[in-house]
Amino acid sequence: MAKRSAAAGSELSVFAGQLRQLGNDGAWLIELAKVHKQVGERTAEWARYGAAGGGTRQQQTAIDRIKGRGDATKATIGVSAGGGTPYALGAFYGGKKRTGWFGGDRYVASTSRQFPVWVGASWEAGGPGGPYFVNAAIRDNIDDILDFYRKGIDKLASRAFPD
Repeated sequence: MAKRSAAAGSELSVFAGQLRQLGNDGAWLIELAKVHKQVGERTAEWARYGAAGGGTRQQQTAIDRIKGRGDATKATIGVSAGGGTPYALGAFYGGKKRTGWFGGDRYVASTSRQFPVWVGASWEAGGPGGPYFVNAAIRDNIDDILDFYRKGIDKLASRAFPD
């Protein structure tokens, strides 16, 4: 029994040393940021694909405003206004009321909506609700997202643990 403990202790100290090697130069943070970026960009692709196939005309013209990003701590996906599509936020997050020229007195009697119904501020990523097509991309592809993370982290860990 003592031999097993000594071997386990030796393996543990080797394991701890390998973990320390990952942190010396910060390269593992750069690699982890790459994993997060790949996840964010791939999820944004799924969201753009969904909007192109089933979105409103506003959403279809604003699909290039769905962006995926990543840094050392997280992957993100979001919608940015600009780039010739100032209505992108309203197209994917919805709106409570009419804005701009459509909010004028001339259009008070109109029954049409400028944007889809506002998604609110209390939704959870991958859960029900959330930004149109963006949250659905997370929810519908969660298994693929987790596979991206598994593969990326396995690749990262293989640097410290080549066996």
